[in-house]
Amino acid sequence: MSETFVSRDTPQAGAAGPRFGLSKSKISAFEQCAKKLWLSRHRPELAEVDSGAEARFDAGHVVGMIACRLQGSGVMVEAEPDLAAAVATTRALMEEDATRPIFEATFEHDNVLVRVDVLEPTAHGWLIAEVKSSAGVKDYHLGDLATQVWVL
Repeated sequence: MSETFVSRDTPQAGAAGPRFGLSKSKISAFEQCAKKLWLSRHRPELAEVDSGAEARFDAGHVVGMIACRLQGSGVMVEAEPDLAAAVATTRALMEEDATRPIFEATFEHDNVLVRVDVLEPTAHGWLIAEVKSSAGVKDYHLGDLATQVWVL
């Protein structure tokens, strides 16, 4: 975990709201394999999800829910109706109620979008925590955090 202060800049919106070019998951896909990112963007129908990947995805959701319960009275930021609304909701929660943790806090900077698993208020700013269902730190976890810190 690391502490950082969050900018309150408003994302630039077009007629249909902001368009996000990159996300933490897209950057991670590119770091694994540039072709993987290209295919996910231009040929998503070719993706094959095996049962092992599906089980890891489900386990990640369960771990995330447990982390939320452990934090107590936090607030979940939903991705509905869209991620632009999630960015606005995060900003409002930070400005109006800086006393409770925010789950899936959503931020955008320079067309890069991130969702922070846990954003916790402290006396000195906000603490970010990334929750993983892993027995240890993996190299790509550090890249994920670096992307989040840069956006925040």
